[in-house]
Amino acid sequence: MLPAAFALLMICAYALVFYWLLRARLVAQYRGELISETTAASRPSSSGVSRARAVGTAHASWNIPFVSSGVAAVFEKEIRYARRNGLMLLNLITPIFVVLIFSLNIQMAHDAKGMQFLHRAGPLVFPVGVAFVVLVQMNFAFNSLAFDGAGVQFLFLSPVPFRDILAGKNLFLFAITLLESFIMWCFVTYLFAPPPLAILAATIAALVYVNLATFAIGNIFSLCFPRKFDFGAFRQKRLAGVTMAVGMAVEVALFGSCALVFMFALALGFPWAAILAFIFLAIAAAAGYDYSLKRMDKLALDHRETLTAELCRAE
Repeated sequence: MLPAAFALLMICAYALVFYWLLRARLVAQYRGELISETTAASRPSSSGVSRARAVGTAHASWNIPFVSSGVAAVFEKEIRYARRNGLMLLNLITPIFVVLIFSLNIQMAHDAKGMQFLHRAGPLVFPVGVAFVVLVQMNFAFNSLAFDGAGVQFLFLSPVPFRDILAGKNLFLFAITLLESFIMWCFVTYLFAPPPLAILAATIAALVYVNLATFAIGNIFSLCFPRKFDFGAFRQKRLAGVTMAVGMAVEVALFGSCALVFMFALALGFPWAAILAFIFLAIAAAAGYDYSLKRMDKLALDHRETLTAELCRAE
């Protein structure tokens, strides 16, 4: 009798221990930690530290004004991902170096033609630099789930609407674009001259318009034509063929419309007209973005097999 009771007690203890381990693992995964059998994950007490960190930060998430908690959480996640994403950091500084090299080449031209070109193009250097910043970020806007990989499964399990997930990713890209545009303004002001106030305001309004329109279309292609992208891998195809073609067509149309507005405003000698035009276009783009975002939950559910098959596949 005693041996049987002892055996039953040991079986119950065994079940309780492994129940506790399983619960700890599932809680950590639910909070966003992707546990793997890597060297870093197998270090002594690393899982305990990770769990403690997850618990400690669960009540210290970022609070962004006028933004829901789900959007703020995704925005915070994207910021933390970007800190260890070498490709993202490289894209941050690439437009700055391009403008720097361009400006140095112009300043080295001492002939009359070079100075005339500098005088004519000076006010438009800042809008052109911002356009290049947006063009670089297009790869991420049309494939916003690329870096989530197998973690996309937890996005479907999380109690957050998929529209909030995409809105958080869009907010992150827009914040990055604003940061790069500010750095671009600093470089242009130092190397050339401060852009006129009308050009500065028109560029900011155009930036809002282009980003909203890009996000409205990019979110759809992020769900319908996803492509996995690994951290630290620089030589790999970032977008699907149809996404690349449509993305380039969208950017050409958006940049073309912005160029036409700037050209007409400067030709009329009234650059403030460009601000009014871009505000009207930004309002229209905001309406389209809101209409598109409300339908992202159903679209994500309809394409969940495509998302998980593409993003969870082994390379």
